[in-house]
Amino acid sequence: MATEGAAEMTEEQAWRSPERSGMQVVCYGGDQRFWAIEYTGGNAAGWTFGSPAFELEGRMVSGALASLAETAPRRTLPCGVTEYRVGGPLRDAPGTDLHWIVRVADGGNPVVRFRYELASRDGARLTKRTGRDRLRYVSASLDGCELTVERRLSEFVEPVHSYCPTERPADELHFRRGETLMGPLLTAGDGSRQLLLAYEHGSQYPDAFIQYRLRPDRTVELEAVKGNYLDGSAPTPERPYRTVWMQAAAIGGDEGALASHYRRFALRHWSENAESRRPYIFYNTWNYQERVRNDQGGKYLDPMRLKRTLLDIDAAHELGVEVYVLDTGWYGRTGDWRADPQRFPRRSARGQGAA
Repeated sequence: MATEGAAEMTEEQAWRSPERSGMQVVCYGGDQRFWAIEYTGGNAAGWTFGSPAFELEGRMVSGALASLAETAPRRTLPCGVTEYRVGGPLRDAPGTDLHWIVRVADGGNPVVRFRYELASRDGARLTKRTGRDRLRYVSASLDGCELTVERRLSEFVEPVHSYCPTERPADELHFRRGETLMGPLLTAGDGSRQLLLAYEHGSQYPDAFIQYRLRPDRTVELEAVKGNYLDGSAPTPERPYRTVWMQAAAIGGDEGALASHYRRFALRHWSENAESRRPYIFYNTWNYQERVRNDQGGKYLDPMRLKRTLLDIDAAHELGVEVYVLDTGWYGRTGDWRADPQRFPRRSARGQGAA
């Protein structure tokens, strides 16, 4: 995707963030080495990432930059991170600018959050010459990693009739075949170093909008599948094309250390709205409603009665449930959102409602 023979920028031309706990992010702006997580003091836990690539006017264009600089003032966000914007004109499409937006925790958490903005000054359009999305978000090498694991956060598991996190190891055969994984998290490690790559999109397996593609040389590419951009749209400086947010981390240590860092990132540094990160324990009545329908041969609305619901609420309280969600069946008719007087009659005395 890079222009043949094109030179990469030198170390002196690279942009570097301030060091945090021995770690810093560096933007080199090249095709094979666009940015990196680097450590000082001989720590070998760093990781290098290839550039994004976009289909512009029917041809794939590398995100490699002709020059780079910080393009906006640094921002300190309420979640304890600093946001940086680095970018410049594309090396292979000088009329189009690419900006790399990266957020780094001020307290030293190693999980980095990033995305890209693409803006054309000469009217270049994002296209789908083959009728499908053609966009590479990021690429990286997993060479030397003994274990690669696809981690799905919400996959429907029939035996427990619920959405659960699942883990699926990827072996050498997956790489040789060039297979795809959906994630949204991918981790890799060798016992002394752990790597994480993730994207922020709510699609669930197998309906992929974004996916990881494994390569025989043990590189992984995060690529668009569908619905990532509008064919023929022309991103401008006033209305740039913004990618999804992505996440990356590289640490020395084991899987447990990576998991601990990631949990702290999710709770403290991911969102600017701290209240949205508070880990409430909740229960939704649809869980039991489906069990009544599928396991007991009843109807979805059979358990939706005042007496049963009050008993459930008491049990939920004893279990420490903080939020009790009353799902479909509490209302009389879809759209009017009034409590069904037969199922949930108005009674002053607790527990004296309909059975």
